[in-house]
Amino acid sequence: MNPTAAYDRILERTLEAERAVLGAVLVDPTRYDDAADVLGAGDWFRQAHRLIWQAFEKLASSGQSIDGLVVTNTLTPADLDEVGTATPLLDWCSLRHETQYTRLFRS
Repeated sequence: MNPTAAYDRILERTLEAERAVLGAVLVDPTRYDDAADVLGAGDWFRQAHRLIWQAFEKLASSGQSIDGLVVTNTLTPADLDEVGTATPLLDWCSLRHETQYTRLFRS
């Protein structure tokens, strides 16, 4: 096998794993603590995924729920530009945290 093709295959699997972890936490935020026991911000290959994880960390440390809309509102405009194509990951999450949405709406 061509070394470049092998690297590309490993890279794609890494990105799939990153998306799977982020998606699992967005679908079930209670999974964050287990994932955070193993992963930190420096473990993410893709910068967009790292930014999303850092938003998770910020929300978790402040006791807020992890949710696609709340994560999006946590990111800076520059971070949102970097996240770009990862936003579908944030968009498809269910809207389960209406109390936090109410606070966002009022602010």
